[in-house]
Amino acid sequence: MALENGTGTQTVDQYSDAQQGRLAQLATLLDAALAAQQAAGPPAGAAAHAKAGGPLTSTTATAEAPALTYGVLAQLSTGALLDTDSVTVRSPGRLTTSQGTTVSRQLTATSSAKARITSWMATGLPPGLSINGKTGRITGKPTKTGTFAVTVKATDTVGSSVHNSGQAKFTWVISKH
Repeated sequence: MALENGTGTQTVDQYSDAQQGRLAQLATLLDAALAAQQAAGPPAGAAAHAKAGGPLTSTTATAEAPALTYGVLAQLSTGALLDTDSVTVRSPGRLTTSQGTTVSRQLTATSSAKARITSWMATGLPPGLSINGKTGRITGKPTKTGTFAVTVKATDTVGSSVHNSGQAKFTWVISKH
């Protein structure tokens, strides 16, 4: 049964399969931890516990164990869509531009759910450059030389209210003209 066919969703069966896969990974982690623990010998006090019929236990951190989060449970309980979308922003790599030279560079991003990228943001752009928040095009003329660490973020919209973002970092060098 599909919660909804289309962008950013999974069927309940697909979600269940993913959870079963996580449980299999957890079993592998626990088996490895128990094997290591048995090879190292029982910890202090374990002999008395084992004599009493208690099983060996693992000290594997619970943070390593996959869990069904409250957020997912809340989504399921209200009939909301399971959001499985991710946004990938393609880094343009290290860029070099001369001071005062006109720049027009289109950034690209993709949504795994094939959703439309609806907004762009950038921090660290060289002075004189700006990003169009709707198109992801950086334009302008750099006014200051230097090396600038730029972070760009793209956001898509799935349906009317689910927003997912991705980002990329790159260096932009502005040299003397």
